[in-house]
Amino acid sequence: MEKIATDTYTFEKLRKGGYTYVDKTDLLWQLVANQEGSQFFISRPRRFGKSLMLSTLQAIFEGRRDLFKGLKIDHLDYDWAAYPVVALDMSEAVSESVDQLHENLTDIVDGLVESFGLKGVRKVSSPGKYLGNFLKALASARGAFVVLVDEYDVPLQGFFGDRASLVRVRKLMHDFYIALKNNEKNIRFLMLTGVTKLTKVSVFSGLNHLTDLTMKRKEYAALLGYTPDEIAAFFPHRLDALAKKHKTDRKGALKLLLDWYDSYRFSHLSTARVCNPISVGQALATGALESH
Repeated sequence: MEKIATDTYTFEKLRKGGYTYVDKTDLLWQLVANQEGSQFFISRPRRFGKSLMLSTLQAIFEGRRDLFKGLKIDHLDYDWAAYPVVALDMSEAVSESVDQLHENLTDIVDGLVESFGLKGVRKVSSPGKYLGNFLKALASARGAFVVLVDEYDVPLQGFFGDRASLVRVRKLMHDFYIALKNNEKNIRFLMLTGVTKLTKVSVFSGLNHLTDLTMKRKEYAALLGYTPDEIAAFFPHRLDALAKKHKTDRKGALKLLLDWYDSYRFSHLSTARVCNPISVGQALATGALESH
């Protein structure tokens, strides 16, 4: 029976652990092979596979072809060149005050400087300028690099009810993210993810160069989440077990999943519908149809 990971968001751990991976690497290849541009944004609901996608992209850009043996991208034309990968998990910046957010952003850049072993990066009081100094030093030392930003919008969410603080926070985050735009020439690839596109709080005024894959590109409507066909193809034995428990057949079990968890359609130009992968995974793992 297929081994399901419901709490694993690291591609390497998933692959080495023998867990079932619903293969989306042909879609990722279209992005990383520079056929569509090189700097992207996508928003999806929580627990929809965004972190796993970024971890997969990180493995691709680190040139770790060994992890992709047998997957679709392994059979496509790609050079597997290795790049430095700047991974920013913005949930690490969640704060209860503006001053704490300032400190947490600075700590994030401190961690990057240390992890890349860069010497002489000028530390300044502005986290955004500090990030910019780090990116310039990284390009000088290592050449082109990749940036992957997870949950870019999380640091702002705790301040939506406090207008005075929100004004300061959005300026702080705008200045932080503008460092990415200012270093665009050195970025081989950028992917930024979040739950929503915060166009009205000025953050995206600094990131208006990104190609938005959220709703407008039908090719990527199924980039995240599981389609019914993928559930049937990758989890046949789990569906059989669910069917047995609920006294139906495989087709009936799939219908039960879709009836319970419904699905999302992320482009009016595409008929593709996708289910929340965590909810479906937990239902297939436990056989229980319930809120997850």
